[in-house]
Amino acid sequence: MNYALSLASVLLLAISSTVFLLQQVIYYLGIKRGKYVDNAPKENLGTPLISVVVPVKNEPLELIEELIRNVNSLNYPKDRLELIIVSDDEPPYSDEVKSKVNELAKEVDFNIKVFIRDKPIGSKAGALAYGVLRARGDYVLIIDVDSKLSSNAINEGIKCMEQGYDACVYRWLPYLFFPTKIACAVCKSMYYVVDTLYSGRSRWGFFVFPLGSGTLFRKEALKDVGLWDYDIIQDDMWIGVKFMNKGKRIKYLDNEGIRVSVPSTYTSIRTQQLRWAYGVAQVLRKGLRMIVKSKLGLLKKIEAIFFLSQYVPTIFLSLGQGLLLLALFIDKIDPMYKFFYINIVPFIAAAAYVYQFMDSLRRRGYKFFNALRSLGTNASVVATMIPALALNTLKGFLNVREVYKRTPKGV
Repeated sequence: MNYALSLASVLLLAISSTVFLLQQVIYYLGIKRGKYVDNAPKENLGTPLISVVVPVKNEPLELIEELIRNVNSLNYPKDRLELIIVSDDEPPYSDEVKSKVNELAKEVDFNIKVFIRDKPIGSKAGALAYGVLRARGDYVLIIDVDSKLSSNAINEGIKCMEQGYDACVYRWLPYLFFPTKIACAVCKSMYYVVDTLYSGRSRWGFFVFPLGSGTLFRKEALKDVGLWDYDIIQDDMWIGVKFMNKGKRIKYLDNEGIRVSVPSTYTSIRTQQLRWAYGVAQVLRKGLRMIVKSKLGLLKKIEAIFFLSQYVPTIFLSLGQGLLLLALFIDKIDPMYKFFYINIVPFIAAAAYVYQFMDSLRRRGYKFFNALRSLGTNASVVATMIPALALNTLKGFLNVREVYKRTPKGV
């Protein structure tokens, strides 16, 4: 009995960790597959009207001011830009938001609209749909209030659209509000995460999922798929599944980035990760049939399912940890020592993961020990979250109702 218990615990830990690590390792290998090659333009869009849609709720007024100044700094004709801010704030703060926006609108040369939703149904997804339906532009750029576009972002997005794509995803470039130790570590890890989940995956030719901040859409494509569903937590992954099902094309722009803020505290990072864990599980549960019925090739369908299953290993890691503790309590002999040979494969996978993580940061100019410390900090943070991530993943699969919890901005 105890032999089986010990073996089961080690196998669960070994298999789940190996699956997670190898998935990242394989994705990262994609960045070695050469440079991106742009397709020949299929149309000349000129300078179309671009609508920048930003949902806000309880955001500091300073962030809204920075947003407006960032849009004003874009290298794009101001008469071909409009900024739509959709606020789900309640009075009296909603009045402060509207007053601040109207005040700043007098200082810029592009059109700004601010909408206060009296009934903020659907949380962020509802706010996005609300903004898109009121956008005048044929192209809609979705960003968060604390994101910062590069001056040439719009022009690069239009070049992408001219190649016939329905959406173009900008590379995430992390920045810090407060340089806490944990924030610095997460900031560095984001380079590797983006290298694997977006740069690497796209170079393998896998389906590119939109990002919740930094995706330029054709408005007609959004309307064609029915916009966002109000009951979905992870709005970006869900709109990706709907695009996939309808045969829409999405391109990843590795050469053009959008700066996104990194949470500065453990609590805010945990809130973000738990929402993502629930969200992708919910999307997979609800969208599995849509993925299977899409026109993607079999391999790309399987990969998309694996991509949306990225938090599933936490379930088996948690179960394995529980069984390991039970086996230790019964037998007093460490099962990891008893079955050490089983851990050879996950050890090799972990070594490859560490090498790639270090390589990703080395290419950004980080020193070896600096990168190594960041890796250790990130590993510690993730380890403390595994049981909670597993629980939220299960909730997403079991359709347990969850309230959308925003990641605090500016902290």
